[in-house]
Amino acid sequence: MYVYPRGAGMATRFEVRLDEKLREQLSQLATARGMSASAVIRNLIENAHNDTVSAQRMQAVEQLAAMSVEVPEDPMTLREVLEGTHEPAVLH
Repeated sequence: MYVYPRGAGMATRFEVRLDEKLREQLSQLATARGMSASAVIRNLIENAHNDTVSAQRMQAVEQLAAMSVEVPEDPMTLREVLEGTHEPAVLH
């Protein structure tokens, strides 16, 4: 269930137009989850965003795993090589 943090509120209003079939499906989801239609939409967006970020991270892991690199046996040497080669970055 989507819950706003204490003191937080709706910052903006966003209008979505749905045909009858989608509106009925949304209504069924809301009823089944015991949530308002707006809360269901917010929850679905949040879940889709989290899924996208997770997929991007998994893709990055797979790309790193596919690289052929020499890995030093000494953890401190590996750390020095990594720190000297790569700047900390945020995944996008």
